[in-house]
Amino acid sequence: MGVQIRIDGGYQIEKELFFGYTYTHTGLINLSSELGEAMRYNEPEIIIIDYPGEYDVKGRFIKAVLGKNNKLNYLIQGKNKKFGIIQSADVLELDEVGGMDTWLYLGENIEKKFEQLEMEGDLINLETIEKESA
Repeated sequence: MGVQIRIDGGYQIEKELFFGYTYTHTGLINLSSELGEAMRYNEPEIIIIDYPGEYDVKGRFIKAVLGKNNKLNYLIQGKNKKFGIIQSADVLELDEVGGMDTWLYLGENIEKKFEQLEMEGDLINLETIEKESA
């Protein structure tokens, strides 16, 4: 069961999540690539996850984990899929990170870290997808 990815100002994943965006999308769950504000008081109709924690949104359980350089990493479950979005190799060593069927990643040394830790699951380099669609 693959993960659907489309590029449109960011990575639109499974027609419901929006990661690495240049703008927020009203109809999608926006997953910030970097740490944001602790509290957000405006734009209640737009769903933005930009802080570490656990979220239950639109039938998906999303866990945001902060890695090096304030990069957010995500573990997403629901709707018969389990996948991670990884930007920081350091989070792969955490006990709580694992058990995903598919791993989407951006950044250097992440694939090497997966191999070193002998993690299971399909790996998809988002930078490769971006180059293919250009």
